[in-house]
Amino acid sequence: MNKWVLATRPWSFPASATPALIAFAYVFWMSHSGLLPSNININWMAGLWALFGAVLFQIAGNLISDYYDFKRGVDRKDTFGSSRMLVDGVFSPRTIWMFGVVILAVGVLLGLVLVMRCGSQLLWIGIIGVLAAYFYYILKYHALGDLLIFVIYGQLIALGTTYVMTSVIDWPILTVSAPIGFLIVNILHANNTRDIRDDSKAGIRTQAMLLGLQGSKIEYVVLAVAA
Repeated sequence: MNKWVLATRPWSFPASATPALIAFAYVFWMSHSGLLPSNININWMAGLWALFGAVLFQIAGNLISDYYDFKRGVDRKDTFGSSRMLVDGVFSPRTIWMFGVVILAVGVLLGLVLVMRCGSQLLWIGIIGVLAAYFYYILKYHALGDLLIFVIYGQLIALGTTYVMTSVIDWPILTVSAPIGFLIVNILHANNTRDIRDDSKAGIRTQAMLLGLQGSKIEYVVLAVAA
């Protein structure tokens, strides 16, 4: 069981949980500042399910990304960044892919339940989340991974969590959650900067590779200061 847990990269879960928790804090502040209409009843339990769903989508994304990175040669014995369950031969590639697809399906089912209970506006947020979880690796290979991570972790998780709690699309939450997005992108960017040499051998192009080492250092500082 421990190996199955490690395959999900649990140390990365704060990346999806934190934007949802920021949404909780935002809704709590709104409710105690008199900024929410009196006819809105906050659904805290739905928010908890949304947080759980965000983590599920991240788990699925981690597993599916590990599968394609291994197949593409991005993850090898001499590289860093993966769960190492594939490069060390603990699981077969198909097992990791199936694990990721099953987790993604559970996340989709949970999302559909929330759509039925909280409102159809959540549907488009969920569709973007599903596509991002499965196809992140493609954007990563074409230097768009940083942008996608900011959109999902810096914007949509908080927007969706706020919506299921209030049934209102509250656009200001995007500004509130943006600093968290910058910091989460910086985690990815730091990893990609470390992997510039190894990723170049796999024939992919990350944003860190496009910027080079010096440019990547500048971006890291810019994102940190912006946050």
